[in-house]
Amino acid sequence: VWQLQVLHDCLHQTFSSSRKLNERLLFGGSIFAFVGYYTYLKFGHVGHHDVVGKNVTVGLGEVFDSPGESLLDADVLFARHRQEVKPEDEGPIWRGEVFSISKYFRDLWRRDANVRNMLIFCFSFPLERLMLGVNDLVTAFRGHDVFFPNKSERFHDLRWRHSTAALIFKLAAVKLWGWSSLAALFVAEISWTLPFHPLAAVLYSNHGGRVIEGGECEPTGSCYFGKFYDFLALNTNLHREHHDYVGVPFHLLGSVPGAREDRPALAQLDQITTNTWWKVNW
Repeated sequence: VWQLQVLHDCLHQTFSSSRKLNERLLFGGSIFAFVGYYTYLKFGHVGHHDVVGKNVTVGLGEVFDSPGESLLDADVLFARHRQEVKPEDEGPIWRGEVFSISKYFRDLWRRDANVRNMLIFCFSFPLERLMLGVNDLVTAFRGHDVFFPNKSERFHDLRWRHSTAALIFKLAAVKLWGWSSLAALFVAEISWTLPFHPLAAVLYSNHGGRVIEGGECEPTGSCYFGKFYDFLALNTNLHREHHDYVGVPFHLLGSVPGAREDRPALAQLDQITTNTWWKVNW
């Protein structure tokens, strides 16, 4: 989580005053992971802010089929595991068939079947991360990411460079510490996204699309569970504050105007600002 937050600030150019340093840290710092967040941050996070700000919904298939470099709104890749995003958008097409782990397993959910849905999510999300790791390996050897057929040459070149660098790191890790090092990276990357982990509440609640007073959509939310939770999350839980003040670094989000203020409409609906992390996860 801390790695993601630091790299996230590098992407927004708020970690350092040096653009070159931020870009190098984003590339190099994301190598030390099982899959990491380079593709998501580099090509899809700025677009995510644009989309949320305009209250526009991007479908899963649109992310994969989009031209140029931008993934439009890469948060869809995470959100589709736990909520419907754009039902009419079936997902990415590969060899003429719809191929989407997140959509397939999310469609198995049932309303008010929390345990069933939790178990499905605990299987589907790690499975996709594992498949992303395999795709990184394939991309390193092919020099091209087959899931993004319409992307620019620069996109595929950066994907290849990063996948290759990540492969070299993994080979070095296996050489020095054995295959268990890859297992450790995998567990570290997915554990905080699963319901038993306190910080999973950040992932589940940041863009729930809640309906508030007047029927308006509240597209972005924060979790206020105390200063210690802020520390554990490195302020990733202050997500509404981040969207309101994109140019503010993570360590200053708690001091922006309106930080940690429960919005009356949310409090009336017993939303995330009035609960504990385990209730959010449940």
